[in-house]
Amino acid sequence: MEKNIMLTTMLLAGTMLLGCNPKEVLEPALDYPAFVVIDGDTIKTRNDNALKDKVSKNDRSGLLETTVVGDTILVFKLPKKLKPSKVSDLTKYKNSKIPELKGKQFKLVAAGGNLTQGMRDGGIFNEGMLTSYPTLIANQLGIDFQNTLFDPSEYNGIGRKVSSSFNPTAGPVPKQKEVINNLAIEDGRVKKYKYITKPDNYLINAINGLQKYEINMDRLSSYYQLHTQFTNNFGYGLLTNSKKFDFLLFENGLQDILVNGLKSNIPKYDLTELQKVKAGVKVEYNFDRLTVSGSEVYTTIFKLLVSQQLNRGIILNCPDLEDLPYFRKTYVAEIKKLADTYGLNLYDLLRDENLVLGSPSIDSLLSPRVNLSIKPWVSTRVNYNSEAGDNYIISGDTRKRINESIAIKNSNSRILSEYADMPICDINKLYKNILNGSVVTSDGIKVDATWPGGNFFSTDGVYPSAFGQAVIANEVIKIMNSFYMMDIELIPTAEYLRR
Repeated sequence: MEKNIMLTTMLLAGTMLLGCNPKEVLEPALDYPAFVVIDGDTIKTRNDNALKDKVSKNDRSGLLETTVVGDTILVFKLPKKLKPSKVSDLTKYKNSKIPELKGKQFKLVAAGGNLTQGMRDGGIFNEGMLTSYPTLIANQLGIDFQNTLFDPSEYNGIGRKVSSSFNPTAGPVPKQKEVINNLAIEDGRVKKYKYITKPDNYLINAINGLQKYEINMDRLSSYYQLHTQFTNNFGYGLLTNSKKFDFLLFENGLQDILVNGLKSNIPKYDLTELQKVKAGVKVEYNFDRLTVSGSEVYTTIFKLLVSQQLNRGIILNCPDLEDLPYFRKTYVAEIKKLADTYGLNLYDLLRDENLVLGSPSIDSLLSPRVNLSIKPWVSTRVNYNSEAGDNYIISGDTRKRINESIAIKNSNSRILSEYADMPICDINKLYKNILNGSVVTSDGIKVDATWPGGNFFSTDGVYPSAFGQAVIANEVIKIMNSFYMMDIELIPTAEYLRR
């Protein structure tokens, strides 16, 4: 059974191998504990495989998968809240310009995409969110940090996977098993996160970052959850002057490229225009333009931050697409070899400028065990079409547009940084250093970008593992210490190697 990659969202691959009998692919019956204890409550381990299968492939857009060859059970393991040997006196780091914060606990908030939320292993689930870099930083600060988690009994959310050595096709695409227990699914859709009056971890994107409704649902797909008129949207809170905090972690990352697609070119920001808005100056905006994709969303947010004197924090920029292993691995060379051997005309698959991503179709095409007569792109009976094949191909033109958009995005981050006097955590440079093998953590662990099998990237080959999140958190902490003269201990990353 194939699942579709949709480039306009975040590229979704299939869940079963083409040409394989599903009964032969499924793993044997699993043994697992009947209950786990979460926050003092006894939670039954519940097999939700039937619920998972009711979610349509279109509504799974936003989840990253390669080739799923079975099911598995994973019970919840509460990540440790590591306590630093000393906790800094945060009162001296509070934003003294905001009277509403006087006498209150240091308030940290984060706004960004799926990296900031803690998406990993192809899904969204509670353990991932609880090991996001903002959460880990909050732990080091010794403060509360509210994530919009799923209900404790639905801790595995949706889409979570683990790597698998089971390879029935002997094909080259990495294989995974999908977690089927304690999912947050009802009637074929993902349930809403638990209602939190004032969360600390927000989604922000260029599509609807300032609308009133709660947009955490848009981390996945607009069809996942019904819109609910919450007023805890980050941007909307700034518009209404109701969002107050001491420190902001702002990710200007891949959320507008992977999740929302490239519906329009990203314009370059005008620093001179931004600098017209200073502290105390009223921000003028066209709300109609703020509710669609455009540069006004982020520039308006930063004008509001400066106007309201909330511009204390750090901006995280965007990695290059092909520095992410899932997109770095293209199968054009292997397909060319196959085509030459058998005299096949595979058209777009053979263009050097294209990215051909891992998928069940590609795995079957390159499998030594799948008969040539039934391979996709060879047999007309199983040839690819708009629903089952060509969306695994990123054309040369699209590839170029993505790379140009990321370059502009990072240039814009530098403009926002200069305007708001907020330093940048250079994720782009960090990922390149990790890829060349030059990054070692403060506790002596070499950061390995190998996928699958390394320690930095999670199962999906796009988002970091828990260890990778800890590495990023430490990079942010270093800037907090150097730029803002804080004194925060670095996180011992070894604890997160096997999370």
